[in-house]
Amino acid sequence: NFSVLAGHENYDYNYNNFFGNRSSQIFDGNIELPNFAIAGTITSYEDNQRIESYLSRVSYDYAGKYFITGSLRRDGNSRFKKEVREENFWSVGGAWRLDKEAFMQNIPQVNLLKLRSSYGKLGNDAGISFYAYQGLYALGNNNASEPGVLQSNLQNDSIKWETSKNFDAAIEFGLFKGRINGSFEYYKKTTDGLIFSVPQPLSNGGTTGGGYTILKNVGQMYNKGIEAHLDAD
Repeated sequence: NFSVLAGHENYDYNYNNFFGNRSSQIFDGNIELPNFAIAGTITSYEDNQRIESYLSRVSYDYAGKYFITGSLRRDGNSRFKKEVREENFWSVGGAWRLDKEAFMQNIPQVNLLKLRSSYGKLGNDAGISFYAYQGLYALGNNNASEPGVLQSNLQNDSIKWETSKNFDAAIEFGLFKGRINGSFEYYKKTTDGLIFSVPQPLSNGGTTGGGYTILKNVGQMYNKGIEAHLDAD
């Protein structure tokens, strides 16, 4: 038995914000702006993000005993610089139903015995802004009528996808017509390119208070362990 999936995803985010106010109302009941004597703050901004993804998955099983699945997707994310914006992520997994083999048919106490394992690579863009790699300037730092800007974000061409590689292997079992069920599983997750804010020195545009930082892929982390599950009716 074969199962094939192919798909395309597109995410386009646009957010516009406008805020303004005036105070000191002249006549009650009139809420038009000219009816207020003092002009207040007026500000606005716009945010944009786009994600373009292509994905596929193929699953195969033979006689309900042997199973294999593979997936592949390609993601492009505007949060990253053009040269590192697109990345491939994939996974592969398999399972074997031993209880359906001929050599298990003389053991009626076992109604389920399955070995399974999988490995895959995933991407993560959480924790960074829409414009993490760009050099940005903050407007509105004017001196009376003279315009002024301040640097708010240092350019960072090196930031890229944070990736995790996941492996697991398990045995599942069911005994006495499903009255006892359980599993034992080993897992390991390794995350590469952890994204952290790194303070910059004065020579690189940092401030005396360490206010300027650059997001960098500077760390690796892993989680591993064994999980056991058992239930009975």
